Amino acid sequence: MWKYLTIVGLASFKFMFSPLAGEKLGLTFLESFFSTLVGALISWGVFYFMSEYFMRRNHAKKVEKYKKALATNDPNYKRPKNFTRLNKTIVKVKTTLGIYITCWLVPLFLSIPIGSIICAKFYGHHKKTPYLILAGIVLNTFLLCCIWYFVGGMVDVKAN
Repeated sequence: MWKYLTIVGLASFKFMFSPLAGEKLGLTFLESFFSTLVGALISWGVFYFMSEYFMRRNHAKKVEKYKKALATNDPNYKRPKNFTRLNKTIVKVKTTLGIYITCWLVPLFLSIPIGSIICAKFYGHHKKTPYLILAGIVLNTFLLCCIWYFVGGMVDVKAN
């Protein structure tokens, strides 16, 4: 039971490497697949549907910090940049790849929580966005399990 919960917890945040951990814990392909899928779906559900709350909370904190700095006339306060290098990269990915590739790959490469929030921020107004992310998570889980179990199983890595 603890093996499954370990994979579910790991898949919630480090989705890409959880099938590898499942293989190393001695789980079968299907056990690892479903444990990883459950963890990813739980994380997606929480962060996708709570993304508006997180974005509002972040904005309110920035505004509060700015007002406090103005009220105290803090000379050391620098207003943070709104368009950072990371934001530029994310917008470039959004505009060049489109909704389908973004919803498929961003949760895989960044993480499920961050990818879900980004997809909800950019494409939350599209009705198909949650379904695209779900399809991407299922497809990515299957592909990652196949890679780690069948291709990765050919190379035996042992710690000394």
